[in-house]
Amino acid sequence: MELELTADEKKRLDDVSAIPSIYPYWHQFNFVRDRFSEADWALQRNYLKLDTH
Repeated sequence: MELELTADEKKRLDDVSAIPSIYPYWHQFNFVRDRFSEADWALQRNYLKLDTH
């Protein structure tokens, strides 16, 4: 079986399957993101659009 998804379908699947950020990551994202390094952003980037706390 072969399945190809469109970019919109992939985005929709990513959006509904996103796992909420856990502590301490949501806390860091909400209070110190102005000091994030690139390593922090690699972990946190996907939470920009999530409003979990």
